[in-house]
Amino acid sequence: MKKKLFISMGIAAALVITMALPAMADVSQNVGASVEVTGYSSVTITANPITFGSVTPGAIQSAAANNPAVNVEAASENNQDITVQLSGTDFSDGGSNSFAIANAFWCDSAGGTKDAMEKTGVGTDVVATLSAGESVDVYHWLTVPNETPAASYTSTFTYATNATAG
Repeated sequence: MKKKLFISMGIAAALVITMALPAMADVSQNVGASVEVTGYSSVTITANPITFGSVTPGAIQSAAANNPAVNVEAASENNQDITVQLSGTDFSDGGSNSFAIANAFWCDSAGGTKDAMEKTGVGTDVVATLSAGESVDVYHWLTVPNETPAASYTSTFTYATNATAG
């Protein structure tokens, strides 16, 4: 009897163990995913002071000593185009002498057509529109009007960038 009970318990235990094993089944489920990509733009402007040195009155479009004086580069990871704009203030000796910013010229190449600069607050020149990874070098020239008194004159050239959908 003990032998039959022992065999019965063995069979019962084997059945319990077999039933307790996890069933293996192929399961898959689709899970939705979403992302919102934001506009990204980064610009590096590398500039040195724009120096024309000593220029005599009447000199026409004297090149800046450090041409190209400015480089604007759009980052390679940008997903927006960058518009580069340029404007400036009139040249002044800090006293009563000055001459118009329109006597300063710029170009995005050494031998291209030179454009007269616009006054800050009045207008801006679009220098370039840059896509990701592109850059532009900007060159400067200056015409000094004949009647300009001898003095040291300064101006501020403003480079501004704006991002637009590319």
